[in-house]
Amino acid sequence: MTPDPRYNYPIVLACKVIIRKGNTILLTREPLDHTWMPGRLGLPGGKLLINEGISEGLQRKISDETGVVCEIKGLVRIIDILMPEKTFTT
Repeated sequence: MTPDPRYNYPIVLACKVIIRKGNTILLTREPLDHTWMPGRLGLPGGKLLINEGISEGLQRKISDETGVVCEIKGLVRIIDILMPEKTFTT
């Protein structure tokens, strides 16, 4: 039996976070040489490490990307994004 090609993709876990202070939301800009959305604004976050929880991963990524130390207050939404033939590199 031939495997269904719709299931032929690597599994990558990633998280994004909304950091709000008053009416201001913190955005980050991807480097211009980044292969995934160069120069675009977005929410801080990224790939989780093996055996890393969502809160720990978000706190690590936020600190790495912005220098901000924060507390994760809750989870808003979980979504699956399947992108055939798309390679992510960081």
